[in-house]
Amino acid sequence: MMLKTSSNKVNPATNMFKLGFKRNLGILVLVIIGFLLVCPAYLLINLNNVGTSIADRQAFFTAWNDGFSLFCGIACGIAVVGINLLNFSFMFRRPSSDFTDSLPVKRTELFIARVISGYILSIIPAIISLVSLGIVSLFIVKTAIILRLITNIFYVLLVTASMSAISMIFIVASANVFDFLVSFAGINGGLLLFGLIITTMFEDLLLGYANTATLKVLKAISPPFYAYYGFVKHLYSSSEGLINLSFIIRCAVTTIIFFIFALLLYRKRKTENSGKAFAYKFIYFVCAFLISICASYVFGAIFADGTDYTSPIFYIFALIGALISSVVYGAVTFRGFKTLKKSLIVGGASFAVLVASVFIIKSDLVGFNKKIPQIKDIKYVTVDLTGETITLKDPQFAIDLHKKIINNNYAVNASDIYGPNCHCVDINYVLNDKTTLKRSYWLCTDKIDNEIDALLKSDDRFDGILKKLSRTTPSTVSFYQIDNNGNEALCDSYLTYEECIKFIKIYKQDAKNTATNLSSNHLGHYTISWNGESYYANEFYFDESFEETIKYLDSLNLKDRIQKYEDTLLTDIVYD
Repeated sequence: MMLKTSSNKVNPATNMFKLGFKRNLGILVLVIIGFLLVCPAYLLINLNNVGTSIADRQAFFTAWNDGFSLFCGIACGIAVVGINLLNFSFMFRRPSSDFTDSLPVKRTELFIARVISGYILSIIPAIISLVSLGIVSLFIVKTAIILRLITNIFYVLLVTASMSAISMIFIVASANVFDFLVSFAGINGGLLLFGLIITTMFEDLLLGYANTATLKVLKAISPPFYAYYGFVKHLYSSSEGLINLSFIIRCAVTTIIFFIFALLLYRKRKTENSGKAFAYKFIYFVCAFLISICASYVFGAIFADGTDYTSPIFYIFALIGALISSVVYGAVTFRGFKTLKKSLIVGGASFAVLVASVFIIKSDLVGFNKKIPQIKDIKYVTVDLTGETITLKDPQFAIDLHKKIINNNYAVNASDIYGPNCHCVDINYVLNDKTTLKRSYWLCTDKIDNEIDALLKSDDRFDGILKKLSRTTPSTVSFYQIDNNGNEALCDSYLTYEECIKFIKIYKQDAKNTATNLSSNHLGHYTISWNGESYYANEFYFDESFEETIKYLDSLNLKDRIQKYEDTLLTDIVYD
C-alpha cells in the first residue's frame, strides 16, 4: 500500500531526485566531455581555416551556433525519451512497481521528481557546451552571437520539454519496453504518414488544391514534428524573427497539457498491469488504427498501380491491407492470435474511415471547391500565370476570374493537363487576419483568353516588374527574342538597366494600344532575366503591331552586341 503523506522535513521525492543524479553522474560527466570536444574544441581547431576578419569569424561562429543548436535539440530530445524510459522502467515489472508504490512518497511527487531529473540530465551537456561556445565567441569575435545563442538555448529547452511530455504519455500507457517502442514509433510515424495520405487525397480529389496544406496538416497532427519544424524554421528561415511568439506559446501549452495528461494516467495506473502489453488499451487501438489505415492506402495504391479512387481493385486490396496489418500488429502485441476478432474489427474500421474520407473529400462536403473570400476580408491578392506572379491592387478582378473558373467548370484534372494550351493559374488571397487562401487550377487557357490578356496588359503587372528592377538595379539584363515561328531572332544579348526600363515602358504602351490578344500562343516573345535577391524572368508577347517596341530595339543594334559577345567568347576559348 502506498503512503499518502510525505515528511515535511525530508521530502522523499527530493532524495530520489538527488539519488538519480548521483547514480548517473559518471555518465553525465562523460557526455559533457564529449559535447565539449565537439563544441567548442573542434570549432577552435578549425578556426584557422576561416578568414581572419571579424566578419568572417562571426559568420563562422553564427553557423556553428545554429548547426550545433539543432544537433543539441535532436540529441536532447532522444536522450530525454531514453532517460524517462529508464526512470520509469520500474512500472514494467510487478515487484519493482509494488516496491516503488510502497515508498512514503506520493505518486505526483514521484512523477515530477523523476521527470525533472530526466529533463535536467538530458539538457546539461548541451547547455554547458552552448554556453562555452558563447564564452569563446566573446574572446574571438567580441560581439553579436550572444543574443542569438540565448534564444537557441531557449528553443532547445522547449523542444526537449515537448519530447519529454510526449514520451511520458506512451511510457505510462505501456506496460513493457517493447510495446512502448512499437507504439511510440508507430503512432508518431503513423500520424505523419496519415497526414501525407490525407493531403495526397486533397491533391487528387479537390480541384484547386494548391498543395500548400501539407505542412499545416503535419504540424497540426504531430506534436514532435511541430516542435522540431518550428525550431528548424527559427534557425534557418530568413523571414523568421528572433522569437516566434505564437510557436512558443502553442508548444508550451501543448507540452503542459501532455504532462498533465501523463500525470493523470500515472496516478490512475494499476500496478497489476505491469508486464502486459499496455496499461491503457487506448494506446493499442490508436496505434492499430494508424498502422491499418496507412497500410490500407499503401496496399491499394500498389496493387491498383496508383491511387485510382474509381477502381474496385484499389478498394479490394485496401481492405486486404487493412485486415492483414491489423491482425499482424495484434499478434505481435498480444503474442498470438488471441485477439483475432478485435484485430479484424480495427482493420475493418480503418478501411471504412479510408472510404469515408475519399467520399467526403471528393463530394466536397466542406465546401472547399467553391470557397471564395469576400472582398472586405482581402488584404491583397496575387495571380501566378505561367510562372509570373502579378500582385493586384483591386482584388475584384481575381474574385471575378475565380468565380468564372468555378461556375463554368473550367478546371481540368491532373490527368488532363497535357492538352494543347493548358496552363496552371494560381490565385493566392492574403487576408486581413494574415492567413492565406490559395487555389491552383489547371486550365485550357483559351477559356479565359480575355482575362489573361487583361492581366498581361495591366498596370499592376508592369508596376511589379519595374519595382523589382528598381529594387535590384542590375547593371545588365539578359535579353532574348523568339519570333512566332520559334526561331531565336536575338539571343545572348544584353540591355543596360536604363535600356531595360525604357523597353518595358515602350512595350507597355504598345500593349495597351494593340488589339492583339497576348494570351494567344502563336505570338513571339521577348524574355528579360536578371539576378537580384533571387532569379527573375519575364516574357513579353508581341507581333508586328508592336511598332514602337520593334523600332526601339532596332535602334540598340542588339545583333552587333551578340556578335561582340560571340567574338569575345571565341577569343577566350582560343587562348584557353
